[in-house]
Order: sequence, then structure tokens, then C-alpha cells
Amino acid sequence: MIPNSIAPDVAARAITIADLAANCSGVPAGASIDGLLLTAPPLVRASAVSTNNVQSDVEFTLSIQAAQPTQLTGTVHVQIPLDFQIFLDADGKERLRPSLNAINSVTATLDVGLLTADGVAALLSDTTDTFAYLRIVSGTSIDTAQPLKGVTVELLELDFPAPADDDVVVPATGETVVKTGKFLIDTVTSYEPQRDQVLSTQVTDNFGFARFVGVVNRLGGIFTTIRTWENLMEQ
Repeated sequence: MIPNSIAPDVAARAITIADLAANCSGVPAGASIDGLLLTAPPLVRASAVSTNNVQSDVEFTLSIQAAQPTQLTGTVHVQIPLDFQIFLDADGKERLRPSLNAINSVTATLDVGLLTADGVAALLSDTTDTFAYLRIVSGTSIDTAQPLKGVTVELLELDFPAPADDDVVVPATGETVVKTGKFLIDTVTSYEPQRDQVLSTQVTDNFGFARFVGVVNRLGGIFTTIRTWENLMEQ
């Protein structure tokens, strides 16, 4: 009976982390070989290498211990020479078994499949990039409208003036005069919005669609404070 699982210490003698790093990309740092699982019965067939061999194909899944647990799937192609010897069993009967030369001449090649890792995925809000889709059509109604191809469209970020419900909060401006002890403090604040920014320019396709990707300007304008101190004791 062929076991369908192999202990980590035995598996580590057959496949090493150095072997994986040499043949696979994405092998985690500090990884170690865990258990080896045979996922299907070995398939024995005529060798594609030599008529003096028989080939056994063994599908496997190798578990890799790391900070991010990983699995490698693949197939081992074993070449076994057809060289046998006769021996006597415990009952004195003649039996046939692979010769010592055949056992020492067994070779194997590895077809690496997928290296998969456990992880957690999440969708996060993208507050930097802006994606916009626009379809331009012509006609007297939605039902009869025809797409306009080859129309150049600009996507603008409006800052001058900013539209209602804009993400930029315009600060209060004006002039204040405060008397504190011997000083008269005059503070004047002003705000100058940025000019409208062109985020992207696109041309509509055959269906009238234009897709825009632009980086939003996080600067809505320039807020200026001018503060003047007047010493009343020097008058």
C-alpha cells in the first residue's frame, strides 16, 4: 500500500526549500517544508525516455510553513529501470524484485504547477485616483440616441469656483483687530482657489464611451494670513 501522505521530515529529504527557490518564484522567506500529500494514485506507463524504463507519474501537494502558509502543486515523473533479480522469500520461494542497480539508477523530474498562498483580500476606497465613465450620444430621446464616435472630452476638477458639496472646505476670510495689552493685532485672511485642473483628455470609442483615470489635486486653493503687530506704547 502506498501512503497518501508523507511526514515533513521525510518530505524535506526529497524536496528542499533551496530546490523550490531555484525553480519557483514567490517562495516565502524563512519557509520550511511541511507535509507532502499524494493527491492521486501513481500512474505507471511506458517511459518517454528509454524503452528500458518504466515511468511513474505522481501528483502531489507540498505544504510550506511560513508567516504566510503556502502550498505547491505539481507532478513528479519517476524513471525506473527495468532490471530485476530473483530472491528467496522467508518461505524459500523465488520472488522477483528490482535489482540494486535499478534502485540506485532511479531518477525523477519535477513539473511545478501552482504556488498558492493563504491570504486575506479586501476592497479599500481609492481616495487618490478618480475613475469616470461617460457616454456621449446624439438624438431627440434616449431610445433613439446614437453614440458619437471620436469626440474629444476633457475631465476637469472644478475649483474656480468649487461646485456645491465639494470636498474642499473653503475657510472663512476677513479682517479682525484685537487689542492685547500694549499691542494692537490686525489679522487679514484671504483665500485664492486653484484654477480648474484638467485631469484627463479622452476620445470616445465606437459606442460613444470615454474612460477617464485621473489623479485628483488635493490642493483646493491657497489660504493666506497676514498679521500685523502695532506697539501702542511707542505712539
